[in-house]
Amino acid sequence: YLWGDRSNLDKIVAEPSQSSFQEGLAATEPQTSIRYDDPIDFETLQSENSDICAWLEIPGTKISYPVLYHEGDNSYYLTRDSKGNASNNGGLFIEDYNEPDFEDPVTVIYGHNMRSKAMFGALQSYFSDGKWFSENLTIKIYLPGKTLKYAVFAAVPYSNKHILFYNNFYNESQFNSFFDGIYATRSLAANFCEGNDPKFGGHVLILSTCLNGDRTQRYLVIAKETE
Repeated sequence: YLWGDRSNLDKIVAEPSQSSFQEGLAATEPQTSIRYDDPIDFETLQSENSDICAWLEIPGTKISYPVLYHEGDNSYYLTRDSKGNASNNGGLFIEDYNEPDFEDPVTVIYGHNMRSKAMFGALQSYFSDGKWFSENLTIKIYLPGKTLKYAVFAAVPYSNKHILFYNNFYNESQFNSFFDGIYATRSLAANFCEGNDPKFGGHVLILSTCLNGDRTQRYLVIAKETE
């Protein structure tokens, strides 16, 4: 083609094949994203109570509740349900030491240990059972537009010292020191899964309620966010 008749070359340049055209078109078309369908109807829930920021579910249990956030009054849902009505059960809530997007290094959800097993009333009975613990290590947090999954690595008795007030989890040394202390817990009610160790820079979820038999202490179930 360089030195001879160029007519065929001109035709090749001027008339690309249909297959080449289709391939080029496909390459330039935007890729469609997978649609996420919220398993929780947040639009309806938040129209009834704008304090609902998430939904907590622990597979294998009956624990499945909205999570509440009332900035400026951390005791608000100690005596109110998820609709804001007076209730001895209260609701599951996070305090304003956290942001309600679960992007802090450590997010703590509080709930009453009710004799009726409502809220976190059955939390300790589930996670202090070694066999059950070893087979049920998943916690889910539903947010508008996404689902977060967590792998449990510890379930332990803990002092009633306020976790977020006394620990700066944005500091790597304090982050590691706190969880080293968790792993050092010695109790018949404590269980661990060391393969799920938390790492600084990740996200950790703590579920906190009163310890059975000693209301001056807390019982914690602690999990790290997984990919």
